[in-house]
Amino acid sequence: MVRMAWAMLLVIASSMTAALASPPAADIQRTQPGPEAPASMRLEFDTAVLSDDLMEGREAGKRGHDFAAQFVAERFRSLGLTPVSATLEYFQLVPVTVHSPRVRGGAKLWIEGDLFEPGLEIVGFSRRDDIRLAHAPIVFVNYGLVSKRYRRDDYKGIDVRGAIVVAIKGAPSWIPADERAWLTSQQAAQAEARGAAAFLSILPPSHETDVESFADLALKRYSGDRLVPASARHSSLLGEAVMGRRGAEKLFTKARRSFAQHYAQAERSSGQPKPVKLKLKGSMRFGSRAVSVSSPNVVGIVPGIDPYLAGEAVVVTAHLDHLGRREGEMVFDGALDNAAGVAALLELAKDIAEQPARRTIIFAATTGGEHDLLGSDYLAANPVLAGSNVVANVNLDMPLVGNAFSWATAHGARRTSLAPLVSASLSRAGVREVHDPLPEQGFFTRSDHYSFMRRGIPSVYLVVGGGDVNRQRADVRLAGQPSDPDQPSPLRFDELSRYVGLHQDMVREIADADLAPRWNEEDVFATLFNEPAPAARTQRSRKAARRQASASSLVVEASQVSASAPAELGQAPRRD
Repeated sequence: MVRMAWAMLLVIASSMTAALASPPAADIQRTQPGPEAPASMRLEFDTAVLSDDLMEGREAGKRGHDFAAQFVAERFRSLGLTPVSATLEYFQLVPVTVHSPRVRGGAKLWIEGDLFEPGLEIVGFSRRDDIRLAHAPIVFVNYGLVSKRYRRDDYKGIDVRGAIVVAIKGAPSWIPADERAWLTSQQAAQAEARGAAAFLSILPPSHETDVESFADLALKRYSGDRLVPASARHSSLLGEAVMGRRGAEKLFTKARRSFAQHYAQAERSSGQPKPVKLKLKGSMRFGSRAVSVSSPNVVGIVPGIDPYLAGEAVVVTAHLDHLGRREGEMVFDGALDNAAGVAALLELAKDIAEQPARRTIIFAATTGGEHDLLGSDYLAANPVLAGSNVVANVNLDMPLVGNAFSWATAHGARRTSLAPLVSASLSRAGVREVHDPLPEQGFFTRSDHYSFMRRGIPSVYLVVGGGDVNRQRADVRLAGQPSDPDQPSPLRFDELSRYVGLHQDMVREIADADLAPRWNEEDVFATLFNEPAPAARTQRSRKAARRQASASSLVVEASQVSASAPAELGQAPRRD
């Protein structure tokens, strides 16, 4: 029962059209546990279906992801969720550009005529068709950190125009984890803003031991296609590249310098480390073939039942995609990342559909989570309900339930008024709230909640765990490995059912609260993400809410769901 039937996939495959037409619901319903079955059985079935080899790793923009999207859409239909479009039903098509590398690993680098081996010493990416950079100066800028808050400018006193800028990936370890994750996401942009020709980041030793080795990074992130939003601004950088320890040692040896010494300098918490011209010239080649496609977010709605609050929406997200195929027939099935998260979303949608909340709840299985969150970014920028106001996001991603979970880190919650609601739900579930025990993972910017947070929408993403933290770290790394039938699944479906129950309680608390959540005014990201004054946006009285609802009739009915282009919400603009 828990393995996908070939017949079911054939039905789905035969139904695929340009419009993503849906397969007959009955063909799916016959093979899955019914509503009377234990939640753990449904969770196991849905996880097994979505992580079956026949889904081909669910890579965004590929047919395997479309198969998975069909399955989720049919589950939404069977649960009675309202579709978002009269024509596309449960699909929000996300326009993307697929870049296929022209050279192995995406980039080549020569220094003093010596080639750094693509895929082994360097990997890279460019949106350009075929671009070459000849004899450019190489400048090392430590972490490339530019921060008034920490009184540091790693570019101080040096001109990097036309140069290959080299920086250690990340930010100093003494900076708080969430800010470190955000600063990491800005490194290439800082180099671009100063006129660099190319940006080259070096994985620090801690990244390769605790997060991902260079070999894994090269295989999973740079051996296949890269997707970017079709509307993405064209970068002035010719390309970006990454090196591991082997490449870094080779580079610094050529410059007659010690990478270890420069790494220690970059980590300093006092003073201003100096950038260095390495007295080397480098030549690079990047290239990719570009094709425009679309990949669907799968979105279903449970309208709110309170006439004063139904015009506000809580969005629940779980990314549907994974890594697809790499190096021929190697399939990355992604049971933990994130088939289990989507299964949890489906079970949560079932619970909410049976007993709707005061606010509208939007369930979204997003595309492009493995490609810089492009699906959730599109959803956050292009809301599916005209006239609605998205007030919160709850994100489900990679539930670490290989054993009984006893603690959770609530990413994002402490920065907003969601904190007491989330803490209360954790307490009722008997789960201890802890500071992030896996700060090196950078979870704050790595999952779909971040797309909403950077648009000023309070969001929460729970990372749960239990027992030894090193076991959790190992599970995170295992989640990105290809399928292996001899390896036991790191999932306990009774614990995944607990995970769903915890989120059900949390989502209801948020959706039924009198006041919409708001940012803490003193929080560093409230200013960084250009959040409007919290009092102006959310702290209105119930009487004011009643007047607004009466004036604009924002109760969400199926007939009010937009069948065409979604309306903008008028929320704070993104600040990149």
